[in-house]
Amino acid sequence: MINIENIFNGNPDEWLECLPKYQRDIINKIYSQTENYDEIIEFWLSPSITSNVPFGTRKKEILSIKKIKKEIKLFIIGDEKYKSDRDRILDYSEITKIYFIYQISNILSPILGTASPYLTPVIAIIFITIGKIGINAWIKTQEENNPDSDDHNYLK
Repeated sequence: MINIENIFNGNPDEWLECLPKYQRDIINKIYSQTENYDEIIEFWLSPSITSNVPFGTRKKEILSIKKIKKEIKLFIIGDEKYKSDRDRILDYSEITKIYFIYQISNILSPILGTASPYLTPVIAIIFITIGKIGINAWIKTQEENNPDSDDHNYLK
């Protein structure tokens, strides 16, 4: 079984290369203006972005960064909710960033009530952040930003 921390080794910007060019271009343009990944995610999740029209989210619900990050955190730390999916992915010996990001997107999209292609760029941006600061630091920031959460704060 592959250690999940090893997936985030290497250049964090490689996560962006997993996306189609048009999505990379949008993300790079916004990042050049804001230099803030959460702002890019907020833009991506906004109901007015033209690139999400074919995918969207549940009616009258706005998908929140907080909810997405919570589910990613639960997956990363090995929460029971994702244990079988996590084990299945980490048992695969040829994990690439593109394989990992699309698997996570496919797992989380029905839970978050959105389409996988709409969610994938958001996950890529979050994975860039994790790659830059490290898994444990990222988990700690999630705990600090959500002190009322009863989620575990350690990798399993």
